Parts: sequence; structure tokens; C-alpha cells
Amino acid sequence: MSQEKNQSSLSDTPVTLDQAFKALQHWKSNKNEYPKPGIPDQVWRVIFQLESSGYTAKDIKTLFKLGSEQYDKKHAQLIQIPPKNTRKKTVKADPF
Repeated sequence: MSQEKNQSSLSDTPVTLDQAFKALQHWKSNKNEYPKPGIPDQVWRVIFQLESSGYTAKDIKTLFKLGSEQYDKKHAQLIQIPPKNTRKKTVKADPF
């Protein structure tokens, strides 16, 4: 299966907490096999998909022990919309 096809099928299928945990654990256990330092983008995408399964960014950061700056920076690079718990709410002005 091509990487492109694999990524599209990943985004169409809801990701479970267990899948995200296993992806992160695999990276942690095999860091030397990855070409770049740091969590790979493919693992970040799996983690970020948890937001569409009802988890907030705060929950995800707590569960995976990820720093807010690290999470938000990578989220901005890969997803390009703010994480769910950091979006600014629009407040309508009082007409009176």
C-alpha cells in the first residue's frame, strides 16, 4: 500500500486512543530507525485525529505527556487550525 493511500485511509477511519498510544510507543521504542529526531509527522497526525473522536487537546496532551508549546506548534504546522480547546470563542456585541 502506498504511503499516500495509507494516509488517506487513516484520516477516513476514526483513530482510537489505543492506536495513537501504540504509534507513539513504537516511535519511542524505535527512535534510531527514524530519519529525523522528534516525533514523526505520521505519528502526530494519528494523535491529532483523536480530536475528531471527542478528545480535547488538553486531554491528549495530558494522556501522552506532551508539552503545550510542542503540541500547538506541530498542530499549526500539520493541521492549520487551532486545537479544539484553544480556539477563541466569538462573542457577539451587546446591541444595547
